This record gives sequence, C-alpha cells and structure tokens, in this order.
Amino acid sequence: MKIIIISLLIFFSACSMHHIQYNQKKSMEISLDNISVLQTNTKILYENRVNLSTVNIEQSVLQTQQGDILTFEDATVQSGYKFSYGVNRTVGIIFSAYNYDIVDTKGNIYFIILSKKDDRLYLILENMNKKRLKIVYGFKEDDFNKILEKIVHNKKMLIENKSNKQILKKDKKLYIQSNWNMKNIIIDTIVYKDGGSKILR
Repeated sequence: MKIIIISLLIFFSACSMHHIQYNQKKSMEISLDNISVLQTNTKILYENRVNLSTVNIEQSVLQTQQGDILTFEDATVQSGYKFSYGVNRTVGIIFSAYNYDIVDTKGNIYFIILSKKDDRLYLILENMNKKRLKIVYGFKEDDFNKILEKIVHNKKMLIENKSNKQILKKDKKLYIQSNWNMKNIIIDTIVYKDGGSKILR
C-alpha cells in the first residue's frame, strides 16, 4: 500500500479534528489537524448506492497502487435527522454479521475490529456529529495498528510500501460487508428526527 507517514511536531488542542477523505475517487486520506497521516492512491473496482428513507449510503471498493483492497462507505442522514445511537451500537447494527471491538478512539475517529469465525476486518470510522459516518475497512493488521499508534498516541510510525499481490474476488461487491436495509430504519430505529422523540433501548 502506498502510504505516506508525515512525522511532524503538532500542537494538539482540545478541539482537535481528524478526518477521512476520499478525494475525487483517486485517493484515500486520513488527516490529523489537517496534516496528512495516511495517504494512498486508489482506483475504483466497484461502486454502489443505497438509498433508504432517511439515510443515503455511497459505497466504493478501491484498490491501492500496491494491490490492497479498501472499502469506503459514506452514510449521510437527510436534513433534520440524526443517527440515534453512539458508534458502538450503530456499528453493531450496520455490521450485524460480525462481533465488534472498539479498540481505541481519538476525537471523532474510531478504530474498530470486526470478527466472525476466522475472519477479521480492521475498520476506521469518522463520526461527524451523528449526521454522517465515513467508514473505511480492509486494512492489513500491521497498517491498522501503525495508523492507530500515529493518531491516538502521536507516535512516529513508518509503514513500508510493500506490494500486496492478492487474488481478487470475481464479484467485487462481496468486499462490502455492511448490511444497510430498511430494517435499520423501521425496527432498529437507527435514525431519529432531530428535535423529536428519541427511542432509547
């Protein structure tokens, strides 16, 4: 994976913001206070859109220059709505086929491991005021841990640009592991009207 780690002295304030950016369908970037922590060039293997009554989700399966496969999901609630729950519960609903463990957090960025049987997914999520979720998964374990150390613990971590030749799945949509559907809205009540009554359970 072509990843650039920039080691700089950064002044961290209480209002630090961290972002996941999918730039013009050509690159993936995770930044810390507008300083790039992770940057990788990408090409699109598959795109999909899920339109629910109050949530719109854009899904992209991406391949990096080094051959890694990352899945990016951008979920935005419609005007006047918010996600009902915290990240912990929301991830449990969206990735219902997996057990999940929030490993660590930094501001609005969450590092999460999804697991089932012998399968593990390493996932990074950005929560934007409960109105938008940016989710990227498919990282190698070593890369995931080094990004976590850089963002959460401010350590100077280097990620080697190793080529990763892997056999691609014939059906690229199989890289999408989330389960967005109307059950999320009707039964799971994943979204509520801002200013209205919120179902707590």
